[in-house]
Amino acid sequence: MKINCKKAVLLALAAPLIGAQAYQAYAQESFGGLPPSFTAPKSELRGAEAINIVRVAPDFNAQDLKTLNEWGTNSIHFKPLRVGQVVETFIDFAKEAKRTTLESGKEVYRLAISSPGAKALSITYKDFFIPNDGGKLFIYNTNKSALLGSYTNETHPKHGVFSTEPLKGNEVILEYVPGRRNEMPSLLIDGIGHIVYSHVGLGSLTKKFFDPGEDNSNPLCQIGINCKQGAEWQTEKTGVVQIVMYETEDGKVSLGCCSGNLLNNTNLDFAPYILTAAHCITGDNEKPLTSQADLDKWVFRFNYEKSTCSNGAEALSRGKSIIGCTVKSYLPIVEGKGVPKSDGMLLLANTEVPKNYRVYYNGWDRITARPKGRIVGIHHPSGDAKKISVSDSPIEISTWDVFGALGGRGDHFLVTFTEGDTEGGSSGSSIFDQNHLVVGTLTGGRSKCGDYPNYYGRLSRHWDNYKDPSNPLSSMDIYLDPKTKGNAETLAGTWRENLKPLEGISGLTIKLTDNEKIQVSWKGVDKKNLPSEWKLQYRVYRNGVLVKELGETDELSFTETRTEALNGSNREGGVVYGVQVRYNYNGLTIPDDGFNNGKAYTYGDSDIAERGLYLGKLIETVPVEVSANGSNGVNLTWKAPSYLQEISLFGYPKNMQLGAYARPKCEMKGRWNTPDRYRLVQRMPSDKFVGEKAPCIYAVRLIPDTKAKGKYSICIRNGVEYNKIKDTNVGRLYEQVFDVPDTWKEGEWLTVTLDKPFQFDPMQDLFVGCGSPNDDAPIGIAYVKDSDNEIRRYLDAFLLVNGMQHPVPEDYYRGSTPPEAYHAIRVVFASSPDVEKKEDFECFAKAVSPVTFPVVKEYKVLKNGVEVAKGLKATTYQDATGSTSDKYEVKVSYETELATEGIDTNTPAVFPTQLGSNSTLYLKNAQEVAQLSVYSMDGARLVQINHPQESVDLSQLSEGVFIVVLETANQRISQRITVLKK
Repeated sequence: MKINCKKAVLLALAAPLIGAQAYQAYAQESFGGLPPSFTAPKSELRGAEAINIVRVAPDFNAQDLKTLNEWGTNSIHFKPLRVGQVVETFIDFAKEAKRTTLESGKEVYRLAISSPGAKALSITYKDFFIPNDGGKLFIYNTNKSALLGSYTNETHPKHGVFSTEPLKGNEVILEYVPGRRNEMPSLLIDGIGHIVYSHVGLGSLTKKFFDPGEDNSNPLCQIGINCKQGAEWQTEKTGVVQIVMYETEDGKVSLGCCSGNLLNNTNLDFAPYILTAAHCITGDNEKPLTSQADLDKWVFRFNYEKSTCSNGAEALSRGKSIIGCTVKSYLPIVEGKGVPKSDGMLLLANTEVPKNYRVYYNGWDRITARPKGRIVGIHHPSGDAKKISVSDSPIEISTWDVFGALGGRGDHFLVTFTEGDTEGGSSGSSIFDQNHLVVGTLTGGRSKCGDYPNYYGRLSRHWDNYKDPSNPLSSMDIYLDPKTKGNAETLAGTWRENLKPLEGISGLTIKLTDNEKIQVSWKGVDKKNLPSEWKLQYRVYRNGVLVKELGETDELSFTETRTEALNGSNREGGVVYGVQVRYNYNGLTIPDDGFNNGKAYTYGDSDIAERGLYLGKLIETVPVEVSANGSNGVNLTWKAPSYLQEISLFGYPKNMQLGAYARPKCEMKGRWNTPDRYRLVQRMPSDKFVGEKAPCIYAVRLIPDTKAKGKYSICIRNGVEYNKIKDTNVGRLYEQVFDVPDTWKEGEWLTVTLDKPFQFDPMQDLFVGCGSPNDDAPIGIAYVKDSDNEIRRYLDAFLLVNGMQHPVPEDYYRGSTPPEAYHAIRVVFASSPDVEKKEDFECFAKAVSPVTFPVVKEYKVLKNGVEVAKGLKATTYQDATGSTSDKYEVKVSYETELATEGIDTNTPAVFPTQLGSNSTLYLKNAQEVAQLSVYSMDGARLVQINHPQESVDLSQLSEGVFIVVLETANQRISQRITVLKK
């Protein structure tokens, strides 16, 4: 069975209709809790009978699938983006599972299933039935970083086919806890989905899921939904879903992914209608061909997105999904004979969307012939976290006619995006008009960022243009407008029972008084739109630990001293504060959504808003250069103070114990040739540096496992850049060879200062680590024992492979069994590339996560001990009465109040982010910009324009990647652009 994350391309996949049926009252959901083995002592589990492992080897070449995905990226095409294959098998859990009796007397049955080389695994069942006696099934991966369940009889009350969601890793464990009657479940497994792209799988024990490889879409083009472009679309985004489809094709069952949209209907009954593209299902020119058994396995995932605009942030998938659907409308593009149609498909999910998912049922407009104004698409390109694309260009009406596939005449809108674009997995996503109503669904495009069109099937043609009384699949009108039988022209979107995502606090501010007293304050939540019974509670965290709870009538602030803030924390010189809102329903309840162990919710929590505060040593004076200025006295110049802070993902344990492991040579097959170097890296939180002027990596500290000269190297990968020769994106890689000296002793930290600080783009992902020869006598670095946690796998163990230097989990290749612990790597960051290179430097802050570097407020100039200027913002000063014999001193004062920034539509920005033959860069809200600068990636300033206009000519720039810095009255904004000379 294959997996295809459908390209933003026409895709002929299919599924047969098994009659129109109402969605069922039961949900194919999990009901929370933890498996007993999670809380049993490790010694107890080791003493139990060894768990049985069933190995299911893939019967296909993963690299062949990836190669297929890269064919024809410059042309419109309609081949599926394949991301894996399901291997047929037959496993009877009741016969294969091993029984373990815990010390408590509880019996559990466990079975492990592995598929070597997989990034994630899913399971399909010929029969799935759990006895109605309280039995529970859990599924998790080997390091317990991902958990599904519990599944109970309520999950799937009748015998029959079923599927469970993909989990990270190449091995999963099924654990069954018998109920009152000690009956075994019927779990007849007929397929293992061997997935080669990690973004398809879930991870982590909590509702936040970390996906290490989610950034498979083009980072130079795609725009996260929580960037400023998405500020006005925070409502509509909650109805957009990623669809994971099971299909049967050529005797193989394939897994694919498209995008879809939850729509409102005129009955306002919240029936879970999901709009997508007809080519997202296997079908012929008349009907879908996928069996209902396969459709019952389709997964609809809500809220898979990054919390910030930066690609450096981990994506959040809050585990909100529903399973199974039926096809209600199918309007395919045809190949060969048949009536060409508009490529629309309407699905009805088998289950209602649980209320606690808090999603929006989007509105639609099926009457407007040609929408005017801004057009917006929200989608999951390449199966990635949710993105947004924006078009300010006029929309055109066109006909899909590509490579023998034909759509109905005039059935498509032709949309060219001003910002963003579409890729594989975007298919079926909606475009919204300026009124925030759905008007079309994506059929295809070139998946190439630039002036290329995208074809969207028109909702007006999906509606009833091909209505045939003899074919119930031929229109959407009776489903979306059951009240007036298709006469409605538009319908606004709506929230179910006004259940919106729980709002977090705003205006988080941290103030430091007299360099001693810390005050954290924030703006409370407006209760006017909340039920009157609800009560609010504000929860304050320090470094992730709850330290204070406040009622809604209390003063919304928290105060403590510097000593209290730093006492006992696993950090030096910095602290991170967070504030969360708890909504107590005060007697009201919201039904369980599958994550509360079957119990109704009595409260809900918002996301935590965080801000870091630097509490280390401050630089009070900076060196100043004095030069004669003829008869006009002297000119003074100086550099802003530079700061260093060290980040250690595993913290600073007091009694750190080290370990070493012998890794085999990394050998790969297919188009990914065996690499000459073994580049082991960890993912660093680059998103935390957004807003810094020019953040850099200054040094890397590590513990090697042997002495060596000329073999080790520091490796840094920061996003991608376009390579014109290869006509593709490649990883932006920095590598510096270093020696482990003869004086080094085993277990000692070795500090490698970079030859030049590496300035990185905090809007892109950042991987830092160590390289060594990839041979039969490998060398490496130590690991820190007992430093594992539920997200370690998704931050600390990556290999950089192929020309893209794409990060893959360290256990990706055959024979690799890295330890479940952090590697001994720490990274030193600098606030500026101007920092002086020293082998013996001092870090004033050390932590698990970064804090904001001190922000200069102003400079004061003293001449011969007497103040001659103050309140200076620039790093220059002219003293008309001075001479080179005078003694000058420049003192620095700092901002003592730091505030968080939300999504602001008035924030200045530049576009497009990729310049071609037209070298004009445009500015939004240019009136707010005091200065625009363009820097090369090595920190050299190439362009400086004071008070720039709405367009800037950058034709003087050569090809490459550059950083644009916009200075306003109260903030500094950085954006990355790519220049291509076509």
